[in-house]
Amino acid sequence: TSSSYSAMLEANKSYWSNGELPMPGYDYYIASNMLWSTTAREQFKGDSMVVAGGYTVRLARDTVVISNLHLLAASGLLFSGGNSTKHLYGRITVWPGDDLAQFRGYQNKQVHIHSEIEGSGDLRLQPYTTASDPRVTYFLEGVNTNFSGRVRIVTSVTSGGKDYPAQPDVENGYY
Repeated sequence: TSSSYSAMLEANKSYWSNGELPMPGYDYYIASNMLWSTTAREQFKGDSMVVAGGYTVRLARDTVVISNLHLLAASGLLFSGGNSTKHLYGRITVWPGDDLAQFRGYQNKQVHIHSEIEGSGDLRLQPYTTASDPRVTYFLEGVNTNFSGRVRIVTSVTSGGKDYPAQPDVENGYY
């Protein structure tokens, strides 16, 4: 639920690992679940964003540009809110670990990953809902020749001991 996410407000320096607002020349380590609130387009101003520790950055914006995103095991992005079509640009490095890095999308979303994906970690694409039709369509549109990990497509969501089957649609880019 959204109550488990801290609002990622640019006016609040305390959310950022160096105690300052995101700016060029700095790398930012995300150490809690964070929410990027709804507006049409946002460019992350830091040099890189590292999502680790099992945390998730919830992207409610329709278009996000993160020049250099690092996903460590069990961490990831959740695409929610706003329009039904989401776009992510920049470079993504998926690091290996004990669990999969993940992209999760709310029902009836089209998630376009325009980013080049690289690294040797495994990536999970899955829905994030318990609706009767938790369909999410992922488009991996980058030239991903430097990605040697595996992509796992999750086709159901379990909540309260009940399985909710999904009908995933994936269009693969280059691997």
